[in-house]
Amino acid sequence: MLLRVAPVHLWFNKTPKNMATQKKINPAHNHPMVISYNSYDPGTNQEASQGNGTRTDESQFHSPGFLDLLKRETEKLIEAVVSKAGKEVPESVFVRSKDQIINLKLTDILWVEAYGDYVNFFTEKTRYIIHSTMKAIGQKLPAEQFTRVHRSFIIRTDKIELIEESLIQIGKKLIPIGESYRDELFAKLNVL
Repeated sequence: MLLRVAPVHLWFNKTPKNMATQKKINPAHNHPMVISYNSYDPGTNQEASQGNGTRTDESQFHSPGFLDLLKRETEKLIEAVVSKAGKEVPESVFVRSKDQIINLKLTDILWVEAYGDYVNFFTEKTRYIIHSTMKAIGQKLPAEQFTRVHRSFIIRTDKIELIEESLIQIGKKLIPIGESYRDELFAKLNVL
């Protein structure tokens, strides 16, 4: 048997009746919430496909197991949102250079450059040589701040001074943009 599924969005306004229903679904939250679920009702499917909202009240949702299912799905959604929001972007990384482990602030990094089996971290003042791969470094640096622009270069996006054709200028350094990295770079830039 093939079932047609259409999304239905429920908005629980902050009224005593709705808040009571909301408490049954998720007792940890005491504020209005939006819940989405799938309906198998052909009338609802038709309205949803036409973009019409469906008004309803909680009495339609007392089918066996519905509140349990809705509660479980809501908990999964909240957990996913909280875990994503809870991931803090680090302010620094520790790099092992020579016989030292140095706390390097991410804001000080201008770019990272591959050098054989090593990787160079460049700051305005110095260079740190680390035994690692570009892939490993790229996975450890926050994607919100750093972008791989070439097989040999990762840059701190906010340090870009100029982009001309296939080159990026950071300070006096000209860094090539690899064809396979161009789209990712321009997707991160706020170009007007």
